[in-house]
Amino acid sequence: GVLLFLNTSESRDFLGKVIANCDMSLPPEDDVGWGENGHIIHFLKAHPAFQELAPAWNNNCDPDMDDYIRHYSAGPLRALYKPRFQDRAAFACLNTPSRLLRAINRRAIAQPDVAERLPQLTAATINRFRILQNGSPLGPTH
Repeated sequence: GVLLFLNTSESRDFLGKVIANCDMSLPPEDDVGWGENGHIIHFLKAHPAFQELAPAWNNNCDPDMDDYIRHYSAGPLRALYKPRFQDRAAFACLNTPSRLLRAINRRAIAQPDVAERLPQLTAATINRFRILQNGSPLGPTH
């Protein structure tokens, strides 16, 4: 997903609150079942300065909506996505060489286990956010 923020203390405080509460259980009306989306939705309710995009700009649930952006990724619309044969063939032709190269690369270089690497990446992301929040060179003055 994409979130657009102005680099303000209010924005940084909001993101800090979401990150600090990422393990919190959510009320059913805010829980979308995956990722951090539910936490963003939940905490946005207390911040009138922030706005959620209109569903027409972020549709992932209504096949009949007159929308601008429609997501077929992991939401309810996924089952409705039927790419044309030409698109599937082009994807296969482009995807197969890259998959082979990745497989060769994985054998040449030992890759850490995902269960081991994911907490490291999460910690690095949270640490980077905290550095930005506390006024690093990339923080509020730039």
